[in-house]
Amino acid sequence: MTVRVGVAWSTYFQRPLNQRLRYRRLRYAYRAPVLFLQGMLGSGADIEVIDLDENLVGASLGRGSAAQRVDILYVATHGMTTANGFALGLHSADWSLLSGGFGAGGPAIVVFDCCNLVDLTVAQWDDVWRTAQLGPQLRLILGFSTPASVSQQASIRGTAFARELGLQTVTDAWFASIQNTSYVGTDRPISIALGDDDADAQYQLDNLRIGALPGPRTSAVPGVAWRS
Repeated sequence: MTVRVGVAWSTYFQRPLNQRLRYRRLRYAYRAPVLFLQGMLGSGADIEVIDLDENLVGASLGRGSAAQRVDILYVATHGMTTANGFALGLHSADWSLLSGGFGAGGPAIVVFDCCNLVDLTVAQWDDVWRTAQLGPQLRLILGFSTPASVSQQASIRGTAFARELGLQTVTDAWFASIQNTSYVGTDRPISIALGDDDADAQYQLDNLRIGALPGPRTSAVPGVAWRS
């Protein structure tokens, strides 16, 4: 099976003056997805560039978008935990992952190379992910439970992730790629799996491999398992 890989990123932001420190320019944010794309292309994957910089908007990722046509989506931009789950800080507006439609047709795996996919200090933080707003094709969400380093050196995780996917499960590959390219004590990876129930989610977390992607969930509201 040929894996379809998509990438998207935002590196600069048009925001009001009082928000510009929060939405600072991410000079090297493009590097990790490009290096990942290069590594996957070398493995025979089909590739698609979804949208970049000011062209990357919520409609680029939601229902009916090009992002729905890929198996693995790698996104790099600002990210933030919110009361409603997780939001991406795009060029001129934020986009909530749980706004509806994401994962309806794809991807099966999404990488958010962004800060703060979750806040592990919040009790029962995973409850917000048990929602029908996440489409049935989506089975694994990878990211960080901390701020994510954005630098020339740290971006090598894109190359490392592509390499590790050929050697181990997707969750293990993500953890290895972060741990091998980050300073000790920084960039804490997290993997969130979605399943028909919690047992199926745990199975996907522990066993999902790039060469054997699962079919869509049969439950509208997913079971959840996670590792950090």
